[in-house]
Amino acid sequence: MLLCSRSSRELLQKVPEAVQNKYSPAWNPGRTWISPSNKLAAEEYSKQAKEDLSTFLEYRAQEMASGSVLFVLMTGRDSAGPEQQFSFLDTDNEDFFYEWLAEIDSCWNDLIKEGVIEQEVGDSFNLPMYLRNVEEFKEAVRESSKFSVHFVKLLKTTLFDITEMEAGDAEAEKEKVKNRSFSTHRSLFGPLVEEHAGSSVAQLFFQQLKARADKNVKLGKASSCAFLAASITRN
Repeated sequence: MLLCSRSSRELLQKVPEAVQNKYSPAWNPGRTWISPSNKLAAEEYSKQAKEDLSTFLEYRAQEMASGSVLFVLMTGRDSAGPEQQFSFLDTDNEDFFYEWLAEIDSCWNDLIKEGVIEQEVGDSFNLPMYLRNVEEFKEAVRESSKFSVHFVKLLKTTLFDITEMEAGDAEAEKEKVKNRSFSTHRSLFGPLVEEHAGSSVAQLFFQQLKARADKNVKLGKASSCAFLAASITRN
């Protein structure tokens, strides 16, 4: 029996409670996601990711007979530290992702300054996402005791690269990249923003994000990604 899972395993069931609690040392105010400057928040994300993967494996184990193989594909990273989520990228590619996160953070700050939302609303929003490395995946599988790792590897790929294009073509492609990236952010995180702050605030939030993306010259140059690919066997 063969099963395949490639459906957003990097997305978490929930944001860690400690990250959203202003009385916790892992509180993550002013930032939408994990950053190198907040290792405690990153560690809480790591714990939640491990719990989620363990739950996923437990349910799959109930569905699979001994000897069955499960193929898993998820976005991953190659660093040891959970706070370095984009360690697999070179500087330009890392900038692309961090620029998007910075623009998202700025949108919340703008809404706070304009009096649209309270400070706590912006500070308590975090993305439920975590990129695991190979060792974290192996550890979760090992502790589940229901599966054995047959193969696991981090695969790096280029999503787009316009650095070698002619100037006119590069500018046109850059706008396409920005639009695609914005649409991806809107579809993935739109429901989360709406649930957190309401539909009217969500509409203003993404209007500001689109405007910021259009002005940001660092977006749309090049981007890579890393996927953690694995096959595990049911014991």
